[in-house]
Amino acid sequence: YWEHLLEHGKAPASVFKFCKEVGIKEGDFYREYGSFDALEANFWESTVTDAVSSLDADPETSGYDARQLLLAFYFTYFEALLEHRSKFLLRFPCLRKSGGETLKGFRRAFSDFAVRVINQGRAEEQIVDLKKLNTLQEKGLYPQFRFLIDFHLKDSSKGFEDTDALIEKSVRFFFDAAKFPVLESTVDLFRFLVPR
Repeated sequence: YWEHLLEHGKAPASVFKFCKEVGIKEGDFYREYGSFDALEANFWESTVTDAVSSLDADPETSGYDARQLLLAFYFTYFEALLEHRSKFLLRFPCLRKSGGETLKGFRRAFSDFAVRVINQGRAEEQIVDLKKLNTLQEKGLYPQFRFLIDFHLKDSSKGFEDTDALIEKSVRFFFDAAKFPVLESTVDLFRFLVPR
């Protein structure tokens, strides 16, 4: 499927035609995926779950604090992305604009990891506990992740050094902002000023 997509710049005309081209039964395709969108959705989600699994399999990361864990995830993710860069360049900007169902599992997988990082950060007192507003911190990491991907796809620096620098600066900014009680005051003021 990806080979067809990358060579032709678009999905096959139909599942039937695709199966005929690659020499498999249509039923075999549908036993795995309900559509090409479902096949792609599985791929995007696996890019996140594979990076998390890679971190979990590395005994060294068990001693990482929340900031180090997030950095390790980003560096692991973007290293693995190099193997799929053509897929990202072709499809990710389109999917980002359409915002459809294809990235739902991708977002959920990252959000699950973000909750883990935030909870660890709170336990280590690297992140202030905002009580009822805690979900704002968790949701704040997803736009950062998407921004880093968008930046990386446009990055033409040698060895993607600019992406590496941006990852470090973004993670430092997030943890600096999340550590200080001023964030809680800012959010509390914002909630008061916004009409209910």
